[in-house]
Amino acid sequence: MGKAEIFTERLHLRPLETGDVAAVAKAANNFKVSKWLAKMPHPYTRKDAVQFIEGNKDNLGRVWAITVNEKFAGVIGIAGLYGIGYWLAEPYWGQGIASEAAEAVVYDFFQNPKATQILSGYQQDNLGSARIQEKLGFEIKTANTTLETLARGSVASVETVLTRKTWEARFGQSLQTKRLLLRAFSEQDIPDLQRIAGQEHVARQLFAVTVPWDAERVSQWIKASQFKGELGFRLAIMHQDRMIGAVGLSGNPKPTLMYFLGKDYWGQGFATEAAASILDYAFAQFECSEIHADHFHDNPASGRVLRKLGFAKIGEDMGNSAARLEPASISLYRLTQEAWDSRET
Repeated sequence: MGKAEIFTERLHLRPLETGDVAAVAKAANNFKVSKWLAKMPHPYTRKDAVQFIEGNKDNLGRVWAITVNEKFAGVIGIAGLYGIGYWLAEPYWGQGIASEAAEAVVYDFFQNPKATQILSGYQQDNLGSARIQEKLGFEIKTANTTLETLARGSVASVETVLTRKTWEARFGQSLQTKRLLLRAFSEQDIPDLQRIAGQEHVARQLFAVTVPWDAERVSQWIKASQFKGELGFRLAIMHQDRMIGAVGLSGNPKPTLMYFLGKDYWGQGFATEAAASILDYAFAQFECSEIHADHFHDNPASGRVLRKLGFAKIGEDMGNSAARLEPASISLYRLTQEAWDSRET
């Protein structure tokens, strides 16, 4: 059994509630939704929604309502030790929400050391679900089988499996440079992150870091940093077996570079070296035509790093930091794929 509530960058996954009946009934009474699910009838009534919610009251940590800005958007569940399924109300399609929710649930599932694999599947013509599972590392177990569904009878389907070994290989991304190792964070890194980023001269240049940075918030930051096979991850910067900072890229629709270093390591080219490695990896592996960045005006050293990397300044704005009392001026930058490919070696 996993956590009763899970938070991601955009989502709150929480237990289903009686107050969700109307939203569930409205969203599920749509053949575009029910046709992809084995046990969802069509038409779908309020009575069906009540039975579904009542039947999952005891499934804390196994079935969640997906909410966006605390508004019901869909459902995701993981049955016992095996099986994952999900659906979204149609207004929330095409925004990466199902992927974000599935990534979080899979991550939560594998925090159980006894969990060895997750089984799932999809109807052969459900290309969206196929893409989500492929991103997570699911592999085809049975390519052509038959699934009995309530909404449209017998359909051709695919059975899939995600093993712990595959998940760990995909989520444990690391990069090597001449002087540095960039590797995934773990809970053991909490004290180092507090020591490095929880200082005012570092935290005030970052968005969500406070002074001091308490362990629970650092733990949440680490969980949100995990590599999931796509943009939207952060890596620890290691130098001579010592953590000296972090570097990362936010996800779509506007990938944005971030980095920070402990003060003892400023001015030695480490930020440029780490950022160049992750940019090279991102442009080579993912479909992004440009990457963005920004820095506060009172951090001109960061601007020099960005310009060395080929970023061009595109404007100014106001930015917030949890370690500042009020918004402050920031400079905005952009690096295109073309500029990165044509840079001098």
